[in-house]
Amino acid sequence: MTHKMKLYNKYLFTARYLPTVVCIVPILFIYFYLVAQYPLYDPGSYFAKMHYFIDVPVSVVLLYFSSTIIRMIGKWLEDIVFHRKDGLPTTYLMLFSSTHFPASFKQQYRARVKQKYDLELLDQASEQMNKAEAVKLLNIATRYLATAYNTNEQVERHNTWYGFSRNMAGGSFISLGVSLIGVATGIGLHDKPLIVWMTILTLFYTGVLLVHLQGFRKRAVDYANTIIPIFMRDV
Repeated sequence: MTHKMKLYNKYLFTARYLPTVVCIVPILFIYFYLVAQYPLYDPGSYFAKMHYFIDVPVSVVLLYFSSTIIRMIGKWLEDIVFHRKDGLPTTYLMLFSSTHFPASFKQQYRARVKQKYDLELLDQASEQMNKAEAVKLLNIATRYLATAYNTNEQVERHNTWYGFSRNMAGGSFISLGVSLIGVATGIGLHDKPLIVWMTILTLFYTGVLLVHLQGFRKRAVDYANTIIPIFMRDV
């Protein structure tokens, strides 16, 4: 599910920046808590000495940098869930071994892809003999469809919320780790309030991770169920 890179648009706000704002909370909490309770650990004095930060909107830079890291983790989870198997739903649902769409619809899809993109997808017999090649060719078809139809209002909506769930899963994976570090820090400092707050955040981000691991699977199927019929109707 590709998307052109810009500094800001509706997709980036919802799918990248919003998950970043939600998932950066444990880092900010630990920082401000330690600064308030233990001024000796305030790293601000070090940054104040770095003159090149003066004219740079640091919060914007950090937001963009953090969103990039979160997206990388989200793509890593996407790779584990989908690409190490049979690809995204736009690929594996169009395999003849899948019962999601009728075989006749898949044959029509292959004919349509051949007609529009001059790409020969494998038929059922060839797919059974070489599934890896079938997946590879279907992945290429998916990229063609994403390029052509991701600006469609319905497709864009599903793509955006897929990106949101995937990046929420990726971000909460990081947040969970940071929260656990916060708990360990609280134990090391014998700081009960820090332990309590970071334990709450640990439980919260565990729930967020589980919800969105399931959520981005469902949203990927919703995306496939939208873009494929739209492609087939676009004559």
